[in-house]
Amino acid sequence: MKKLTLIALGLTMGTLQAQKQVKSKVADPQAFAKTITEAELKEHLYTYASDEFEGRGPLTRGEVKTVGYLSDQYQAL
Repeated sequence: MKKLTLIALGLTMGTLQAQKQVKSKVADPQAFAKTITEAELKEHLYTYASDEFEGRGPLTRGEVKTVGYLSDQYQAL
């Protein structure tokens, strides 16, 4: 029983330590929010909502186009 308790305690401590390390690497979302402009947001929303993406339904060409567009935008960032 003591072994199980020590193992559980060790796993808990390891998990908590890992969470602390991840949290310290997360960027401040407020800093990024200030970089978004109305014009840029409008351009992306109008493009994404356009007929070019054919409704973006699952398992359609529109979905493939949407995934490509979003992937390209993330890579550009």
